[in-house]
Formats: sequence, structure tokens, C-alpha cells
Amino acid sequence: MPPDAMEVPFRELYAEILTAYGRGVWPAQVLLGLLALAAVAAVVVRPGRFADATAKVTLDFLWTWCGAVFFIMNVGAIYKEGYAAGAAFILFGTFLLLDVIYGHLEFRPFASRVNLALGGSIVVAAAVIYPAAAYALGRPPAALQLVGSAPGPTAAFTLGMLVWSLHKPVPLYVAFPALWVVGAGVAAAALGFYEDGILVGAAGAAVFALFAATRAPSRPSPTPPPRIS
Repeated sequence: MPPDAMEVPFRELYAEILTAYGRGVWPAQVLLGLLALAAVAAVVVRPGRFADATAKVTLDFLWTWCGAVFFIMNVGAIYKEGYAAGAAFILFGTFLLLDVIYGHLEFRPFASRVNLALGGSIVVAAAVIYPAAAYALGRPPAALQLVGSAPGPTAAFTLGMLVWSLHKPVPLYVAFPALWVVGAGVAAAALGFYEDGILVGAAGAAVFALFAATRAPSRPSPTPPPRIS
């Protein structure tokens, strides 16, 4: 860790890390955000195997970017913990990529009106409301965390898409992004980044929806009408 990093309060250092990262990768964060929205459009407009594969490959790329560029190359330059976080994000993205071949994750937004609305709300919260709230609270544009280039909104965005899954997701797919959003979000809010409460709430709603969906009692089969001899 650089000597001057020990002399700067962590809240200020965290803000400086976000600002330096945002300026350094510009305009990649905008392109990555558009890529994420394109994945949403694919599963909403034309759901199917191709859209599923497109979404999973896209999510893999976004998680890998957060792991390699945000954590390893950016945070890791100051805190060695960035390497561990980066490796975890890259590994999670790899699981999503392998799901294209070996998994059964299918995104079907219109299978449930409730899940359509809830998943869409979480996606919008992560992609639009969260950075808008951060800007309203005085964060400089370069420090705004956007879906695809920053870990928190990317994890919440992923949870929103998982709400649209047709089958029960692998527990890891829900647990890791949810724990990350809640843990990092609570820590960030404690430092004064209150906008992260939006992501924490979104993650809680996603976990509740997935829990309820996977444990709802199955509907009884309709009784066939009596046969008339």
C-alpha cells in the first residue's frame, strides 16, 4: 500500500479511487452499460436459447471486467484485497459462461407478471435510479458507478435478471451477488454513500422473489370432467 494511502481517510480514498477509475476507463462505462441493456432487450424482445446465451455471455464479460479492471488493476494497486475480490468476480463470471453449455438458466420475463415487474424494477434501479441518486447527492460524474463497470450495480443488475429465470437458479448465482451487494452496500452507506441503500433494497427484493418463487406450492392438476357414457 502506498504510504500516502495510510494518511487519507478511507471515505476520501474510496471516492478518489472511483473518480480515478471513472476517468481512466471513460467512455468504456457507457459502452458497458449499453451492452448490459442490450442483454435485457434480447431476453425481453425475443426470449429463447440464443437470447439466454447472449445474456449469459454478456454477464460473464461484465463480471470479468469488474474483476479484472475495477478490482485487480484499480483497487488492487492500493489494497491487496482487490486481487481476491477481482478473482472472485472473474470466477463468478466464468460460472455464468459455463452455464451456456452445462447449465439450465433460462430468462423468461413474461412467465410471470409479478416477476416481470419486479425484475424490471431491479434492473432499472441498478442501471438508472442508483447513479441518478448518486449524482443528486453530489457525486461527480466520473465517480458514478454504472452497471457493467462497477461491481455493486452489476451484481444488483444480475439479480434483477435472475428474477426472470424460468427455473430455480443455482444457489451460488443468487448467494454471491446478493451477499456482495448487501455487504458492500452496508459498508458504503456507513461511509456516507447513502445511495447504496438502493442496491441493498433491490438485492433483498430479488432474494425474496426468488425464495418465494422456488418454494411456492405447486398448483394442483385440474380435475378432468366426468366422462359421459
